[in-house]
Amino acid sequence: MRKFKVIKGTAFELGTKFKESRQEQNISVLELAKKAEVTPSFIVNLENGRIKEPSIGKLIKIAQLLNIEILEEHKDP
Repeated sequence: MRKFKVIKGTAFELGTKFKESRQEQNISVLELAKKAEVTPSFIVNLENGRIKEPSIGKLIKIAQLLNIEILEEHKDP
C-alpha cells in the first residue's frame, strides 16, 4: 500500500498557491467552492491564511481541481 504525506508547504503557502493557480486559470471563488463542495468563504479564508489547520480531504480536493501536487509518496526507511 502506498502512503502519502503532505509536504509541499504550510496551510498559508498552499492557500497562496491555490489563489495564484485559481486566478491564472480564471476560476472564480464561487466556481471553485461549488466544485470542491465547500463555501466560498472557506476558499477565501484558506487563500488568505485564515484557516490554520484545514482538513486534508478538503486540501486534496481543491489541489486536484487546480492541478496542484501537494502529496509526496512516503518511503519507509
